[in-house]
Amino acid sequence: MKGAGLLVAARTAAKDPEQVVGYAVALRPAGAGKPTWYAGRSLDGDLSLPQVRKRWPEAERPSAGQWKAADSAESSLRSEDRMAVWRSSAAALEAISGRLAGVTPGSPQWPAVARASAELLARVAAATEPSGRGPVSRAADALARAAAPPRRAPAPVASSVAGELGRVADALLVAGHARDGGEAAVLLAVVVQAARLVVALAELRAAQQQAHAAGAAAAAAAHLMPLLQSGAPSSTK
Repeated sequence: MKGAGLLVAARTAAKDPEQVVGYAVALRPAGAGKPTWYAGRSLDGDLSLPQVRKRWPEAERPSAGQWKAADSAESSLRSEDRMAVWRSSAAALEAISGRLAGVTPGSPQWPAVARASAELLARVAAATEPSGRGPVSRAADALARAAAPPRRAPAPVASSVAGELGRVADALLVAGHARDGGEAAVLLAVVVQAARLVVALAELRAAQQQAHAAGAAAAAAAHLMPLLQSGAPSSTK
């Protein structure tokens, strides 16, 4: 969250000031203005701290001091290691796109696949467009709005496709963004495969007559089509 430029405040337990039980975020105000804070759960029920923790039950729970000290440090990977991550991620996305067709129309896996696809595209956007502005970011926003689960919705059914997308997203988070033109050229392969994944998702949802999901995926794909045609994301030009 800090890496995205947000202000972050941890909410602690009344009896233990080091135990974090919630959080709030705010945009950095302009000039001398005061920030407007939003609790994670008020933005979306899926973003409350308890819900987030359910998705990574074995992860360490940082203390309030660690929340405060956390920064948005750059990836410590060497250039060749970052490029290796991007090459393997592009190959994985190509394989996953081929597996999407195997998820049947009425499968209960679709909510998990939709959310994982949105999170993957958000991670690709963060890597290619750190400013948050550009076609990949707009596509990620469109897909995220459709993938957000209804409030109090049950947890999505486990999906191997969603799990694979999650692992790619985690790898992209570790790799960070491109530092020069050579790295950007390698990262481009990830953008292309992510775009093809979204296009395939839109086509499948349309074929399944899932109007809302198909419309959102098609809107996301529309933002990405120029990148497939021109072969370069905005941040690499």
